[in-house]
Amino acid sequence: MNFLEKIWKAIIQRSLSSGPVEVWVFLVLILLFIAFLVISNKRRKIREREILHKAYETKWNRYIEKFDITPEEAELLTKLAGYLGTPEKRYSLLVDSHVFNACLRKYLQHEGGRDDLVRSVMYKAGLKPISEEVRAVALTRRKLPRRRVDIEATLAPLGGAKEGLTAGMHDLSSHGACTDNPEKRFSEGDDLTVSFSFQGRRYRNIGAEVIRVSRKGERLHLKFHHRDS
Repeated sequence: MNFLEKIWKAIIQRSLSSGPVEVWVFLVLILLFIAFLVISNKRRKIREREILHKAYETKWNRYIEKFDITPEEAELLTKLAGYLGTPEKRYSLLVDSHVFNACLRKYLQHEGGRDDLVRSVMYKAGLKPISEEVRAVALTRRKLPRRRVDIEATLAPLGGAKEGLTAGMHDLSSHGACTDNPEKRFSEGDDLTVSFSFQGRRYRNIGAEVIRVSRKGERLHLKFHHRDS
């Protein structure tokens, strides 16, 4: 029996054993309680969004300073971020070649861009040109349905140390994957890179986001950043 069914049953029982005034008072109290829960839930979600936004901006400012990005270059990156699923994660453009190139392609299809700014950003951040990262994103371009796998993957924080952590991968598709969470290192909302071998091919440093954590933090559900659709 769910929460609303319990409330409805309580109202019926109260109406059978009490007068109309008591029933109305009880009903008003129940409605106030429900309103309190709804408002509390909305406030919690707003706080969570504010915390995430602050974390994203902190990362953005850190990378802007680290790579000595100029205001003009930052403006270009902000425009490119408009083609991200989550524009607030514009910092990922500076640490993931796949994400940068995917957004750049879409941006150039709709607007003109200054080649000198693009080259400067790529040089400063050490981003690979399209020709060098095509193989790494080949999997995400294929229409691969989700399938169960039993392979080994390497997970590393996006923009962090080069060495990664080994994890088992349990299912895989062109949209994402499910892996173990090594040492329970990653949490929901984290960005990371995934490297693995599949069907005789090696895929390196595919950008992904942790969209859900399950099994008490032991499993990661990942969504790949790069999509051409």
